[in-house]
Amino acid sequence: MNKKQVKILVVFLALLTAGIIALVVLNKDDKKEESSSEENTETEYILSEEFRKIKDFTVRTKTYEIDFHLYNDKWIKNCDEAFPVDNEKISLFASMLKEMKKLREIKDYDTLDDFKLSDPAMTVDIELSNDDVCRVKFSDYEGNSNVYYVMVGENVYLTDSTIYKFAKYTLLDYCAIPEMPEFTPGSIKSITVDVKNGNKIELVPGEKKATEGDAGEWYYYVISDGETVNDKKLCDQGDANVFFNYLTELTYNRVLDYNVSDQRKAFYGTAVPETVVTIQFKGYTSVTNETDAGQNVDQMLDADFTYKFLIGNEIKESDGEYYITNTCVDSVASDNIFDGKNCMFATNSYYAKFFIGLTKDSLNGVNSSKD
Repeated sequence: MNKKQVKILVVFLALLTAGIIALVVLNKDDKKEESSSEENTETEYILSEEFRKIKDFTVRTKTYEIDFHLYNDKWIKNCDEAFPVDNEKISLFASMLKEMKKLREIKDYDTLDDFKLSDPAMTVDIELSNDDVCRVKFSDYEGNSNVYYVMVGENVYLTDSTIYKFAKYTLLDYCAIPEMPEFTPGSIKSITVDVKNGNKIELVPGEKKATEGDAGEWYYYVISDGETVNDKKLCDQGDANVFFNYLTELTYNRVLDYNVSDQRKAFYGTAVPETVVTIQFKGYTSVTNETDAGQNVDQMLDADFTYKFLIGNEIKESDGEYYITNTCVDSVASDNIFDGKNCMFATNSYYAKFFIGLTKDSLNGVNSSKD
């Protein structure tokens, strides 16, 4: 090897060594950046990691206090089994608590009044099993660019979480509104409409099945006139369609009361209802069973349901609503999602008046759906 070749080789080795050193340095820098990124991810949340595993928390506002506990993946209200917790809403609340992030920490301030935190709109205590508690105070004061003030311990942060909206809730906003069954004509065995001081009418399905926009064939007989199923008469098709439109579109607007006493039922008018509608139908419900290993397993079962809604008085302080409540029991004794859990609701008078005013003429075409 001549001198020129040796010189080229030395230069090449030097360049190779420099490249290896550069790669090592870059790799270290990348690891530092990754480590730094992990630290930032760890510290960007307002709640520390241990308190982000939320299973128990208490909410206090200027009008109510309510505490929740997570049991078998469902939220319950402590010391009040009658309270029908809206699990979807509470899960959202817990998730928003967990995901709150620090936009900025405010270290220098004179008074919490500047952030409306000396008298917070809402306070949440997150509790651990070892009795440690993290208190979070929420202001309803909105800063620039839709950010809000929150305080943990002595630290004040800006966050873009709109969790403070829960401060505007009432206690009843955490109540679950029961799901309405899918009253498909093919699943219903009978419908009874019992109007106070009026007709008691039962509807039963015929042979012709329902189609799109058509309720199918239905018969009625008037129990209050001494008729039986042997006296049944064919419903006018247009009237049957209208009846099912009202039945399937009826809604509960909001919860007005829960664990309603007999005295309150008399006030609402559901102790002696204006109308009681009873629907016998087939469907599915979920039953939770415990295995030998102590695990809870949900199982879907066929069931026969008796669903009943009771329409009470008109709500005088509301524009066009009536008091309404419901019950639902099934043949497998499940805690089904259709039962009203002894709550009182509001429904639109549009639906209530239809059932209150139902007569045989509303079904046989004499007063058919022409307006």
